[in-house]
Amino acid sequence: MGLAPVDTIMVLGLGQGMSSKTESGSDREERLKQALRANLRRRKSQAKGRKSEDAACEPESSDNS
Repeated sequence: MGLAPVDTIMVLGLGQGMSSKTESGSDREERLKQALRANLRRRKSQAKGRKSEDAACEPESSDNS
């Protein structure tokens, strides 16, 4: 069996001391909010990059009518 990627370990909380039963629900919610915000920023950045690539690849149309 191979090793898990570091991102997976951190998402699962395995790199944080394994104290899931002693953590309060608000700590977990705060971590979830931060992870969701980071994910949203990453997806927006990816979409922005794709949009600029698409715009660069599309030839400009000229209206000569």
